[in-house]
Amino acid sequence: MNLSELEIAARDAWPALEEQEQPFGVLRYSNGVNRRSNSLNVYADVDYQLGKLVDITEQFFRQRRQPAIVRILCPDYAVQNKFHHLDNYLSACGYAIEALTQVMSLDLWQSEFTVPTGGNVGIVCDRCTWLQARQGLIGFNDEQRNIHQKILGKIACPSRCLVIEDATGFPVSCGMAVLSGAALGIYGLATKEHHRGRGYASALVQSLLQWGISQGARYAYLQVESSNTVAWRLYNDLGFSDRYSYWYRVKQLH
Repeated sequence: MNLSELEIAARDAWPALEEQEQPFGVLRYSNGVNRRSNSLNVYADVDYQLGKLVDITEQFFRQRRQPAIVRILCPDYAVQNKFHHLDNYLSACGYAIEALTQVMSLDLWQSEFTVPTGGNVGIVCDRCTWLQARQGLIGFNDEQRNIHQKILGKIACPSRCLVIEDATGFPVSCGMAVLSGAALGIYGLATKEHHRGRGYASALVQSLLQWGISQGARYAYLQVESSNTVAWRLYNDLGFSDRYSYWYRVKQLH
């Protein structure tokens, strides 16, 4: 699965509330709830004028009263030079760098998984119930929850939502998988702070991978911020390997 195919699968799996396609990429807007759904995602295989790209991007986000955000890919082949030029140009225009992130992938046809025994494989639930559990785990407000609910409602691909509860029925971990074509994306993994290190996240990922295989998935992918070394080690232990990285260039608009 090449970079462009993976990028398309990820965009389909996690849509924005509003998307505006341009010759150089896709402008995405979701009222600022996260960077990926509120940024310009630049195509890897097209040419563009840097000044025009920045002008259109800043106009788009200024109209929506949001900072201008451009997602910069760092693929491991020749087009890296193109993104290097874009990154340097944005830096010169006052864009700060944020959230270095690693995209990891796994060939499901060449891997074997064993779902852990003992009941900690998660309760299958609908997206609304899953989002409520996730809100309790990471603590976003009701306005953000409503935006996330709209985003989840726009997912047209098959999905699987899992929540692990403690003995009292309180959610302690959650995760979600979305299948776009042959690519299975793992999203929204979270574990309550005092319950980390007990294997919940590993169990969730393995269960989601098993579901994906049963639905015909060939590849799995996920994204993890490079600063989150604990999560990176977990995914690496599960067989995921680094594919490429990206980061964001952000500029406050006035």
